[in-house]
Amino acid sequence: MSSMRSVSALHSAVLAVVAAMLLAGCVAPPRPFTEEFYAPLRVRRDTTVNSTVAVFAFADDRPDTEPRVVLVYEPYDDRPRVERSTISVGEGVAGAFARGLQGRGFTVVDATKRAYETGAMPNARVIVTGRVAEFGAKLARTGFFSGYQQHVGIRVAVDVHDPATGRRLIERTYQRVVEGAMTPAEPLIILARVLADVVEQAVGDPELVRALRS
Repeated sequence: MSSMRSVSALHSAVLAVVAAMLLAGCVAPPRPFTEEFYAPLRVRRDTTVNSTVAVFAFADDRPDTEPRVVLVYEPYDDRPRVERSTISVGEGVAGAFARGLQGRGFTVVDATKRAYETGAMPNARVIVTGRVAEFGAKLARTGFFSGYQQHVGIRVAVDVHDPATGRRLIERTYQRVVEGAMTPAEPLIILARVLADVVEQAVGDPELVRALRS
């Protein structure tokens, strides 16, 4: 009996150490949405774009998730632990898209701190907003001796609206998922890379760019 208690205590101690590493980060990964978390480094500038767009906050449509939760760690025999971003996910994702569009060559009116409402008339040719269906990392212990179920994913729908009428001109969805073994510091690092991939997909999408220039 004493031996069983010792094993259980050791198991709990190991989980506590792993959780601390996950939440604190062994290599101090960039925290969403600090300046270092996203930069449009791989976005190719297009000098012919020459258009002004206003970017509003995205709606957070993730089910049963707080607006700032970006990492969930679920131990086998304890309550889930979470990591939160510096600002809401809807605002942070919109900010990344604003920077990506600016890197592409668009002139951006930054309205990412507020939600878009029909009738908003910024000095811009079109309005960009959207919805976040998935954003974050999840690490779950699947059994006492088994490994972890690890998932990092982003799914975002981007909407372009006509400022004069509020009519939606186009809706495009972009997503990226990474699954598999990760070190304790990796989930947020991978999340940053996935966000960069999704923004790059969007600003390089000919159909979206055509709508932004229309």
